[in-house]
Amino acid sequence: MKVLLVQTWLGRREKPIYPIGLATIAGALGGHDVCIIDPNIFPDPWQLLEETLSDFQPDVVGLSLRNVDTTQYRDPFNYLKTLQPTLDCVRRLSPHAVKIIGGSGFSVHALPIMERFPDLDIGVPLEGELVFPELLKHLKQPRDVLGLHVRDGDSINYTGPRKLPEQDQWPQPRWELWDPKQYIRESATVGIETKRGCALSCVYCTYGFLNGKCYRLREPNKVVDEIQRLWEIHGVPEFMFVDSVFNHPRNHAEAICHELLRRDLPLRWSAWLHEKDLDRDFLDMIMDSGCYEVTFSPDGYSDETLKRLGKGMTKADVQRAYQLVRDIPGLRVGYNFFINPPGQTTGGFLSLIGFFLKARWQLKNRWNGFLLGKIRIEPHTAIYNLAVNEGCITPDTNLLPENQNQLLNMFYTPPNHRWIETLYKGYVALWKFKHRHDESGDDSHQPIEEAAHQ
Repeated sequence: MKVLLVQTWLGRREKPIYPIGLATIAGALGGHDVCIIDPNIFPDPWQLLEETLSDFQPDVVGLSLRNVDTTQYRDPFNYLKTLQPTLDCVRRLSPHAVKIIGGSGFSVHALPIMERFPDLDIGVPLEGELVFPELLKHLKQPRDVLGLHVRDGDSINYTGPRKLPEQDQWPQPRWELWDPKQYIRESATVGIETKRGCALSCVYCTYGFLNGKCYRLREPNKVVDEIQRLWEIHGVPEFMFVDSVFNHPRNHAEAICHELLRRDLPLRWSAWLHEKDLDRDFLDMIMDSGCYEVTFSPDGYSDETLKRLGKGMTKADVQRAYQLVRDIPGLRVGYNFFINPPGQTTGGFLSLIGFFLKARWQLKNRWNGFLLGKIRIEPHTAIYNLAVNEGCITPDTNLLPENQNQLLNMFYTPPNHRWIETLYKGYVALWKFKHRHDESGDDSHQPIEEAAHQ
């Protein structure tokens, strides 16, 4: 069977991320003729899609939707606007192809997406390495396969839950089907999975829903085998560990670093870290094994906000971790916080701004951004329940907005605490006024930016 796997086009030019999910799915499709494309890295996305459909003539088109929108309040962009034109293109050029959708963005909003886009035949929520090849064997009777949303006339039937695949069931990604070097040339990211699942309980995060609350750990030597193949066969000298946090559990991260050190590979890597239980020995080890950049996402800067966010740490942990990374030459450091999370106060916000100014001055050229955002309310999260209880949204609120104005209503603001956001806007305006004549290009003359969070 001819299977075309497509990373859906975002609808604008952004820093692309290698479609590791599609490469892994492809690794499970032995015996099928598989092609992968990512329009996000092509000068003319529609041309790439049209030419591939015309030349390849697939029996099945699998679409991967990584996110439905930016999750950024100051940059509210809807990625779903390209999905219907993509389906129209498939219908026009490959009219007999079965159209299947998956990916994390789809999984979080599976039923509403199936209802909104009637051209979709089948939805594959959560992890697809086991269900997708089984589906291809039963393509005429997909209701026999667990873990699917199947269109049947005007109705959509869910075939029932299935167990997530264990780590020894994950196939090797087929990197050769879509050249990863393209992403390095774009200063973009090629990701490596060391595990799935997350045992943390951040109230806004969908990882627990998507990958489970228990860690499924890959064997460290297999992780490094994959890294080594990327380097030796595909010429990729730099990568990112895409785990929610790399250093949980710590002994697993240490084993991977020891294996990298043992093989003495000339590679650079980055990762997200959690502040709890971090120490200088661990940081020295990751630096020795090739780490050049770490990002933290404490999200709050007071004990109350950290508790309400479910971060599993204290303000003292955040400060201690910062003091550690501050004193390590050559390590680039970034931070993510929320402007107005649950439990935020005026004093807490001012303390956060003070932390930013201090870190920006002390880290100097090792600074890799200090990003402030608002919480995007998503289903299957604790913040959704909190937002309903506090009256920010109702149980009937559409969490899959169709336009920018609707999307702006999907961000959490604590009741009676809107003045904190006004205070933030005033701070940004003051910063811009102070540096309005600066033309040096020095990024120290930039206000705190807003960005998506882990």
